[in-house]
Amino acid sequence: MYIATFFSYYGAMLFKRYGDNAGWQPKLMAVPRQLSSSCGTCVAFNTVKVDVTTWMDENLELKEELAAVYKVEYKDIAEGEPFDDVDAPNYVLVYSCDHQ
Repeated sequence: MYIATFFSYYGAMLFKRYGDNAGWQPKLMAVPRQLSSSCGTCVAFNTVKVDVTTWMDENLELKEELAAVYKVEYKDIAEGEPFDDVDAPNYVLVYSCDHQ
């Protein structure tokens, strides 16, 4: 799963439409507390490969709105390990904008 953050709510809606057309089953949601963003809305989506360059080439308007993309990874819990942060995901930065 991936999470994209944006500079505005408009950007989140624009990306959701892009994801719908790409078949990623995107979902608008609140930005997780561990991530920061100018906009309180992010888009969670599933895809095999994230290719931000292709997104930018296909939609220049999206380029101005996208703040960052994170891959969401969950910790593997070995047998006998405590379950302290089982549900706490790790966010790996895949893309960060360079224009704002």
